[in-house]
Amino acid sequence: MNPVQQRIDQVTLGDPTVYGQMALFPLIDSQKSNADYIVMDDALSDGCAEVTEVSDSGSVPELSFKNGCDQRVFLMEGEELVGAKQNRTLNISILVPAGEEIKIPVTCVESGRWAYD
Repeated sequence: MNPVQQRIDQVTLGDPTVYGQMALFPLIDSQKSNADYIVMDDALSDGCAEVTEVSDSGSVPELSFKNGCDQRVFLMEGEELVGAKQNRTLNISILVPAGEEIKIPVTCVESGRWAYD
């Protein structure tokens, strides 16, 4: 059997999450993950990371991400960042090292507001 088929055989479909006419099926891996990162939502809810404007005046195409966590944080392209001076989405996926602060490229998804909310 080829390696791709062997790997596929180790993954099963979970129960779907349904919204309207759309259903999302999770892929469940039979192997334990050795991921050494956490996702942005977990880092933000744990309070060890924060997203802010890059300065008091701000910059529409970028935000600042500060990772104060003990491990890397994964930011996934397309995730929406709500708040700041306007809501934005991430333009690329980024793995932010622990203890680092970086500027992240974003796109505005909320026209007309440029004030904290």
